[in-house]
Amino acid sequence: MNPIMVHMINNKLNQLTAQELVGLAAQHQFPVSMQEATQVVNILRRYNINIMNAAQREEIIQAIAHEVNREKAATIQYLINNYLNR
Repeated sequence: MNPIMVHMINNKLNQLTAQELVGLAAQHQFPVSMQEATQVVNILRRYNINIMNAAQREEIIQAIAHEVNREKAATIQYLINNYLNR
């Protein structure tokens, strides 16, 4: 993936708000409540995200599965993998 795109994605994920996440989820037909979005954003803020770091992505997905729910974690993982494999 283009390093500039990686930087832009990392920057967006590191600054994402719950409201933005709800909007992005709606665009991808992925229902998420404001409470769930807030939980996910709080998890993301624990990390200096590098989307290319597979171990970190897995750790974040596991945290989402544990603290939010497995269904949301699986969907987020699918969307990330789908995007990275473009």
